[in-house]
Amino acid sequence: MTASVVPLHPSPAIDAGALGLPRAFLEARFCSGEGQFHSPDAKRNPRALETITGASIVAMLGAPQRVDKAHARWAIFSDYPSRRAEEQRQHGRFYALWADLDNTPPELQDAADRLADRLGATVLAYTSASATKDNPKARLLVPLAATCPGERFEACQRILNDRLKALGITPDRATERANQVCYLPNAGQFYAATVEEDVLAMGGFEWRDTFAAELAAHDKAEAERWEELERRQSEARAKTRERLKTGQVSPIVAYNDAHPLPLVLEAHGYRQHGTRWLSPLSESGTPGVTITKDGTRWHTAHESDLAAGLPEWGDAFDLLKFWEHNGDPGAALRAVGAMMTTEDGRTLTEFNQDRYRESQRAETLEAFDDLGDPEEGAVLEDGRKRQSRAFGFVPVGDLVADLRPVSWLVRGYLEADSLALVYGEPGHGKSFLAIDLAASIATGTPWHGAETNPGAVFYIAGEGHNGLSRRFKAWELHRGASLTVGVPLYASKRAAPLDDKESAAEVLRVVDDLATETGQTPALIVVDTLARCFGGDENSATDIGAFVTNLDALRHRWNATVLVVHHSGKDAARGARGSTALRGAVDAEYRVTKDPSGTVTLEATKMKDADTPGRRAFRLAPVELPLTDDDGNPVWSCAPVPTEARAGAPKRPKGKHPRRVLDILESLASFPDAGESGEGGCRIALEGVRRELDKAGVDRRRVSEALDSLAKLGWIFVEDDGEMVNLLHSP
Repeated sequence: MTASVVPLHPSPAIDAGALGLPRAFLEARFCSGEGQFHSPDAKRNPRALETITGASIVAMLGAPQRVDKAHARWAIFSDYPSRRAEEQRQHGRFYALWADLDNTPPELQDAADRLADRLGATVLAYTSASATKDNPKARLLVPLAATCPGERFEACQRILNDRLKALGITPDRATERANQVCYLPNAGQFYAATVEEDVLAMGGFEWRDTFAAELAAHDKAEAERWEELERRQSEARAKTRERLKTGQVSPIVAYNDAHPLPLVLEAHGYRQHGTRWLSPLSESGTPGVTITKDGTRWHTAHESDLAAGLPEWGDAFDLLKFWEHNGDPGAALRAVGAMMTTEDGRTLTEFNQDRYRESQRAETLEAFDDLGDPEEGAVLEDGRKRQSRAFGFVPVGDLVADLRPVSWLVRGYLEADSLALVYGEPGHGKSFLAIDLAASIATGTPWHGAETNPGAVFYIAGEGHNGLSRRFKAWELHRGASLTVGVPLYASKRAAPLDDKESAAEVLRVVDDLATETGQTPALIVVDTLARCFGGDENSATDIGAFVTNLDALRHRWNATVLVVHHSGKDAARGARGSTALRGAVDAEYRVTKDPSGTVTLEATKMKDADTPGRRAFRLAPVELPLTDDDGNPVWSCAPVPTEARAGAPKRPKGKHPRRVLDILESLASFPDAGESGEGGCRIALEGVRRELDKAGVDRRRVSEALDSLAKLGWIFVEDDGEMVNLLHSP
C-alpha cells in the first residue's frame, strides 16, 4: 500500500530538536489522513492514505490546524499505512503512545506534568478542537525511545491508561485499539499546547523497562484467556460431533459455541465496565454494548458502531465477520468452515460437501417423475410406466420418539421446510421485505435482530432484473454486506407458471442442476409474485390446489422453505386475493400494510406450529445508488429500516440542508400542479425538487443526506425507485 507525503514543515516557533525527542520519532512517517472517512476502503470517495512526520506534528503544536473535524488531520503513530487493526497488529511499528482526555480532565499543564513524572519521559500535550476553558479536553503524546511492535502496542496503551486512571485522570479507552486515529492539533474556540516543565531532563519513553511488570501480568492473563478459550472450543467440538450425528452442521453455530462472547468482545478491543462494554469505535466514551442473559448475543447503542456498519444486534460470528473479514459474510463463513473440524479430522466445509454429494447419489429424481408428466400413468422413455409416490403409514410411536423442536430459517418468523405467504396491497413494501429476508438468509446476516440460518436462496422473480438489481443493491449498501462474492443468492431470468406441472418440473430441474454445481442446497425459494407465476384462475380452489402441490414438490425436494409474495383482495382485512385454499395450505401468513406516514407494518395472521411473533414496523429508507440517469441525476432505491409508528407531525429538522429541502417540498406541495395529493400524502417528483435546489444554489450531492434525514424524522418516504417523494404532512 502506497502513501503520499503531506508537506508540513516545522514552525520556527518550536524547535523540535531542542526538546530532546528521539530522532526516530521526528523522522518517522506516520500513517495519516484527513477526516474520519479518509481510507482506501471507504465506500464513498476512497482515498489513498497519506503520511506525516513526527517533526511536523511537533510543529503543529505551535501552528495548529483551524478546520472542521470532518477535514481535520489525524495520525496513527505507526509507519505502516493501514487503518485496519489486524494489519497494524501484525505489521505496525509504533513510535509513540497517546492518551485522549475527554472526561473532565485537569488543567493541560498539570496533566502533562503528572504523566511525565509518572513515566519519566517527555510528554507533548495539546487541547482538542472541542475544548473549552472549563473543560480542557486534551491529547497527551508520549514519544518512545524504541519502537513498539504492533503485537505489543495495544497492551502498552492499556497500561498507559491504567496509570492515568491511578493518577485520577480518566482516559478514553478507545485509544487501546491499534487502528484508533489521533486527531492532531486543531484550534477551536479554546486552544493550548505545552510540554512538561522539566522537558530537557527527559527524552523518549523506555516502555520495555517501565512497563515490564505490567506486561508480564498481561501476558499471564492472556495465556489464561487462551487456555479458557481452548477449553470452550473443546466443549464446542463435542457439541459439533453431536450435531453431526443428527445432520445439524452450521458453521455459525459451531463458531458461536466455541467462542464465548465476552472473550470475543475483549479480543476485538471492547472493554468491560460492569455489565456493559465500551466499543473500540465509541467517540463518547460511554459503554453502550450489552449482552443478553443467555450470553449468546450482544446489542450496541453506539451510533458510531452503526455508522461503521456493525448491526444493532449480533453474535460472536458477527464480530468475526466485521472485525476480521471487513464485513464479508462469505469470507467469514469460509474461514469458519476451514477452522472448525469434525472428529475424523475433516473441516466443516469438507463434511458438508461430502454429505451433499452422498445425498445426491442416494436420492432419486422422483420429484421429476412426479412433476414432469401432466398425465398419470404415462410411459417413460425406457418403456416403464410412471409410478406415483407410495402411500403408507408410520407408527405414531416412531414420530413421538423422533420428536424435534422447531427449526428456524429466521428465528421466530420463518420456519425451515415450510410454506409461507406474505401479502399486501401494491406499493406497500412486501417485495422489499421479501428481498430483505432473502438477502439476510443468503448472507447469514441477522434479520433485524432475528438470527438467520444461512443457506442458498433462489428468487423466482416476476419483475425485470433492472428493478430487482436496484433493490438488492440498495440492501447491500444499507446493510454493508456484499452480495457479489460467494453469496448463494440466485434470481430467475423470467417468471414461471408454477400451477403448470411441466413448468414446475423445469424449475425443479434448473434449481437442482445449479445446487449440484455449486454444492449449495436450497434453503429458501421465493415466488414474487403469485400473479406473475400463475396461469390459472386465482379464485379457483382447483387451480390454487395445483399451484400448492407443485410448491410442495419443490419444498420437499430439498426440505426448503417456499415464500410466496401475493396481493391482498379488494378488502385487505379479509386476507390475500383469490381462493382461501391458499391460506389453508400455508404454515405461516403475514400481512403487509403501509400507513399514511409511510410506516410499513409486518403482521403475522397465521402461524401454524409456533408462537405468533409481534408486529414489526419499518420505514423504506432512501438509498442512493452508485449510478446516474441519462440526465446525470443520482438513481435511488429503498431498504427497510426498523422503526416505530408516529402520531402527529414529526419535529422539524435542525440541519440547514434538510430544512431547505423540506421548505422546497412544502412549497411545491402548495401548488396543485407540482404534486399528486392523496390520502397517503402529497407525491412530488424529485426532479422538481432538484430544479428548485439548483435555483437556490444548493449542492445536489447534499440531497441524499437531506432526504435520509427527513425520512428518519417521518416527514417523507421515497417511492418509484427514487423518482417520487411522498410528503406525509401538509404545510
